[in-house]
Amino acid sequence: MSATAKGLGLSRSDAWLYLTYDCWGGQIDFVYGLGSKNRIPFGPVEEDTQERVIDAYCALMQQLDVSRLDALNFEPFKRGFWGEM
Repeated sequence: MSATAKGLGLSRSDAWLYLTYDCWGGQIDFVYGLGSKNRIPFGPVEEDTQERVIDAYCALMQQLDVSRLDALNFEPFKRGFWGEM
């Protein structure tokens, strides 16, 4: 586990995920993530290739037992979630 994760107290958590993603209008363009489940680290995973980015994102979410369907139904991916600009 990284020193940053330990400093944030994540070493005391059974499961956590750090996730960065870029999307526009629901289309995921980039994902980066790493985490731990049952104190076993996974990642980092980084993807921006359009053909693989959704699978990479879903694989990260699946590490925390989030189904593909639920992962892709993430409210912030929906247009209008952040309000009108």
